[in-house]
Amino acid sequence: MHPQAWDPRESSLGISPKRLGRRGGGGGGGPTEKKKRPTDTIHRGSAFSMLRTALTLLLLPGAAALPVTAQPLSRRLVARAALLAALPLGQPPTLLDRPAMVLINRLEAAGTVPTTTEFLSLGLQGRWALVGTIRDAARLEPGFSPAAANAVAGAEAAPETAPVPMRVARAEAVFRPDEMRSSAWFQLRDAAGEQVGAKLEVDSRFSFENDKVTGKAVVDVRSTGAPRLLLPTSNPGCSIDALMESLHACLSPEFSLIEGAEFKLRLQTTYLDESIWVTRSAPFCCSVYHRADDEMAWLQEAVGGGGAP
Repeated sequence: MHPQAWDPRESSLGISPKRLGRRGGGGGGGPTEKKKRPTDTIHRGSAFSMLRTALTLLLLPGAAALPVTAQPLSRRLVARAALLAALPLGQPPTLLDRPAMVLINRLEAAGTVPTTTEFLSLGLQGRWALVGTIRDAARLEPGFSPAAANAVAGAEAAPETAPVPMRVARAEAVFRPDEMRSSAWFQLRDAAGEQVGAKLEVDSRFSFENDKVTGKAVVDVRSTGAPRLLLPTSNPGCSIDALMESLHACLSPEFSLIEGAEFKLRLQTTYLDESIWVTRSAPFCCSVYHRADDEMAWLQEAVGGGGAP
């Protein structure tokens, strides 16, 4: 008996519709087809069924990557959602406490650390609102408040200086090619007891370099001039040094940059996606930002479509 030729029209059982018609008596009284060996039908049917299943799996979008990326992606999204729930967006920047640092550590562990200057150069362009910061996360132990951990070094040298009663309403960093502007809007009461709105601006230049220890790309920031304090009162009720010290204790470290090429701040990006940016800097500083490119659009329209403030 000669082996039967394979017909592509055969079903997964190895029987073609044409042959099914013959077996059902619809062939016009022709001779009955010779009986095939059972093994031929099984082998042909199994091979065709396996091929069809393989092609179906390959044609599914991203099917090959699902077993590899499903678990890490889920961990990252869960950690990201937990952090955003603890640090609500659209609120004044806050000092990071110990529970917030635990959530940040989980997000960093679940994400992918940016390592190339190309990725950072593209990802950091735009406006970033400060969500939370801490100067010395190592002090976030029982008995130490976030305010104490965020105190600048100068505050310990002058303990007689009382903190200035003020409140930061918003802080942001705007990245343009090679330039960075850090701005903070805050309120305080002057000597007459009147509430005054003021603003602090720091202009800097930044560059991307590879860290000598880790080999990963970092952002080096250097101030290009003295900080500008826009204070619409002649008597703020305290010295300018005390006011700046209180501001620095509530803000991320780029606001404390000193003018001069020898002074620089090195920011290591430990997490970055389309809307969240987490940085670390020496010794134990951590800051969280949220992309806010559209939040100031109303102001640009109000001033006639001019540049960002």
